[in-house]
Amino acid sequence: MTERQVLIAIGLTVLLVIGLVFSTRTPEASRGPELIWRETPPSPASRSLQI
Repeated sequence: MTERQVLIAIGLTVLLVIGLVFSTRTPEASRGPELIWRETPPSPASRSLQI
Protein backbone atom coordinates (compact mmCIF):
# COMPACT_ATOMS: atom_id res chain seq x y z
CA MET A 1 0.00 0.00 0.00
CA THR A 2 1.22 3.45 -0.80
CA GLU A 3 1.24 6.37 1.61
CA ARG A 4 -1.66 7.92 -0.22
CA GLN A 5 -3.82 4.80 0.20
CA VAL A 6 -3.02 4.65 3.91
CA LEU A 7 -3.96 8.31 4.39
CA ILE A 8 -7.21 7.79 2.47
CA ALA A 9 -8.02 4.74 4.63
CA ILE A 10 -7.33 6.70 7.83
CA GLY A 11 -9.45 9.62 6.62
CA LEU A 12 -12.36 7.36 5.71
CA THR A 13 -12.13 5.64 9.09
CA VAL A 14 -12.24 8.97 10.91
CA LEU A 15 -15.24 10.08 8.84
CA LEU A 16 -16.99 6.76 9.54
CA VAL A 17 -16.46 7.12 13.29
CA ILE A 18 -17.68 10.73 13.29
CA GLY A 19 -20.72 9.69 11.24
CA LEU A 20 -21.56 6.89 13.67
CA VAL A 21 -21.22 9.19 16.68
CA PHE A 22 -23.58 11.80 15.24
CA SER A 23 -26.08 9.24 13.96
CA THR A 24 -26.49 7.64 17.39
CA ARG A 25 -26.96 10.88 19.33
CA THR A 26 -30.50 11.72 20.33
CA PRO A 27 -31.69 15.25 19.58
CA GLU A 28 -32.03 17.60 22.55
CA ALA A 29 -35.77 18.01 22.02
CA SER A 30 -36.57 14.30 22.22
CA ARG A 31 -34.59 13.69 25.38
CA GLY A 32 -36.43 13.18 28.62
CA PRO A 33 -36.12 15.55 31.55
CA GLU A 34 -32.73 15.77 33.18
CA LEU A 35 -32.18 13.87 36.37
CA ILE A 36 -32.86 15.97 39.43
CA TRP A 37 -31.26 14.63 42.56
CA ARG A 38 -33.17 15.03 45.79
CA GLU A 39 -31.79 14.49 49.21
CA THR A 40 -33.49 11.58 50.91
CA PRO A 41 -35.00 12.30 54.30
CA PRO A 42 -32.99 10.78 57.13
CA SER A 43 -34.43 7.42 58.07
CA PRO A 44 -34.96 6.70 61.74
CA ALA A 45 -32.23 4.52 63.19
CA SER A 46 -33.27 0.97 63.81
CA ARG A 47 -32.88 -0.02 67.43
CA SER A 48 -32.20 -3.66 66.53
CA LEU A 49 -28.74 -2.74 65.21
CA GLN A 50 -27.64 -0.79 68.29
CA ILE A 51 -25.54 -2.56 70.88
